[in-house]
Amino acid sequence: MDLQTRNPHELKPHPISTALYGDNHIDDILESIREFGILTPLTITPENLIISGHRRWRSAITLELKQVPVEVKTYDNELAEKRGILEFNRQREKTFSQKMNEAELIKSIITEQANLREIAGKKIDPRDTCPQGRTRDKVAKEVGISSGRTLDRAGKIWNKAQSGDEQAKELVKEIDTGDKTINRAFTELAIAEKRKTIDTTANPLPEGIFDVLYADPPWQYEFSETITRAVENQYPTLSLQEIKDLEIPSAESSVLLLWATAPKLTEALEVMLAWGFTYRTNAVWDKEIIGMGYWFRGQHELLLVGVKGNYPAPSPENRISSVIRERRSNHSAKPEKVYDIIEKMFPHGKYLELFSRCKRERWESWGNQIG
Repeated sequence: MDLQTRNPHELKPHPISTALYGDNHIDDILESIREFGILTPLTITPENLIISGHRRWRSAITLELKQVPVEVKTYDNELAEKRGILEFNRQREKTFSQKMNEAELIKSIITEQANLREIAGKKIDPRDTCPQGRTRDKVAKEVGISSGRTLDRAGKIWNKAQSGDEQAKELVKEIDTGDKTINRAFTELAIAEKRKTIDTTANPLPEGIFDVLYADPPWQYEFSETITRAVENQYPTLSLQEIKDLEIPSAESSVLLLWATAPKLTEALEVMLAWGFTYRTNAVWDKEIIGMGYWFRGQHELLLVGVKGNYPAPSPENRISSVIRERRSNHSAKPEKVYDIIEKMFPHGKYLELFSRCKRERWESWGNQIG
């Protein structure tokens, strides 16, 4: 390097550095430079583009300094110059946005280098150009993101934000300020995407009128000790109001059997009322396996029964025990025997299952998870 001085007005910010890091605040160094001057020379190209020292340069302009110390560095090519900018900024504290800008630049450099090697006839390790291979982990390490997997998640948030997604843009701001981690933001974005799959416009309720309705709403929970335990990791959910607002195709006289977990009992009763049903009674499903919980560790769910109009109760021979015992299986799956129970209780019904996961003979089924 060649140590010289320059008038700061002769120097120009490097467009790549500006794109990577934006305009940097100088408040924290301005007084130091006012008192002691610029102690570390700026690094510039022969064309007076600043490779390192943008904050020092802006401070010099602000303080109207006549000369600043510079080291002139010549790079063999544009790729080397890009690498130089990254190297000079390796130790700086960066926001999430700055890291993602760096990641995009590093990927482009790696791709360009691979292309040059290919043109030169040199052998290329395929893993060097594969996003799932060594490149991903290398980029993550260079920009200061914990792992290649986390970088992938960060990339999905970043790309959505760049495409204009409002939630993603807000999440980027929260990661930048340290209010949210990359992994939590990714999970929240994934949850939002899952929730979009429940769409009554794209998936309209069935036509016709039904007098026996069976529903297992996708309740939304307000509290989870960790984001990984959130219900939305298993299936998309709806808010209470969204569930209440559904236009249920129920007959003037009909019966509703509605699943409710213990924490959602009051909300389930609200839904029943909003759909036009009056609560009558409930049965208990004993899952035979203890689960999670914040007061009691749950081992049961409630099957609420509500009626609309003058729908009659089951005949005595078709009434069953209020306790249903069946071992729990997959997350949120309900006992298969409940279909038989309902058909026994109401043998002449016209059946509709809401939020269904599968089709069943004699039943109309509605849901986004029907396989």
